[in-house]
Amino acid sequence: MTPPQGILLHRPDRPSNGEKENPVDGVISELVFLGPHVSISVTPIHSPSLPLRFYIPRHYVDRQKFEKNMQVCLSIMGKNVHIFDSKT
Repeated sequence: MTPPQGILLHRPDRPSNGEKENPVDGVISELVFLGPHVSISVTPIHSPSLPLRFYIPRHYVDRQKFEKNMQVCLSIMGKNVHIFDSKT
């Protein structure tokens, strides 16, 4: 599990200042506008059966011109990743 602040989303043609930790290439499969936030689903190219869902500020979506079916890259910041053991 990773909180939204642990995910950096960017367009391949607009890389984010070298933030390439744990990179995942994918396609935006869903954008749901919820007032000041957007629920976004990214389908990883390497694992289409495991979409990643998270919230980002709407102003960032507007500024980056994200849209459905757009190829994107996200970085999952290791310091924000929390792994839970489902057997406990």
